[in-house]
Amino acid sequence: MIKRDELLEEAREFFGYEIDYRDAKFQRMVEWKEEQAKKAKKAFKRNQKNNLLALSVAKITAESQGETPS
Repeated sequence: MIKRDELLEEAREFFGYEIDYRDAKFQRMVEWKEEQAKKAKKAFKRNQKNNLLALSVAKITAESQGETPS
């Protein structure tokens, strides 16, 4: 209920008037928000994976440079 109330408040601010949760516009807004959240989560995971990979490469590079004589 709380999430729906928050979404209704956000919809009211966006559309400029009270809107029913059964309204097609509200349903589309909720679907769009869910899609955006899914995309953000996917991007976050991708960035985490890339950062981990970059750290691994940096560690391996540092180790290999430390082992070779200058």
